[in-house]
Amino acid sequence: MEENVCVVTRKKGSPLLRIARLLFVLIGITGIFGGISLAALQNNVFMAVLVLGVSIVCIGLAFVRLAQVTCPKCQSTATVHTFTADFECRACLTPTVIKWEKE
Repeated sequence: MEENVCVVTRKKGSPLLRIARLLFVLIGITGIFGGISLAALQNNVFMAVLVLGVSIVCIGLAFVRLAQVTCPKCQSTATVHTFTADFECRACLTPTVIKWEKE
């Protein structure tokens, strides 16, 4: 099977994106401590589970990094996570290795 190589540069996020990530992390950490204290100090465990769930989702969203890559064979674009080492093009079904370079 033929294997293509795609070189993609990792771009630094904008200052607004960094502020949003920091805000999501702070909301998540505060929510985790708040949820644990709600569960420990009050009888309202349902509210504590909801607060913990929202905080875990906020922390997860803070660490999601996506990038656009282009297939070298058919030039179609795909959105991949920056931890991805390879992807399969949806248009031509070609496996492609991603080599990440820092900006």
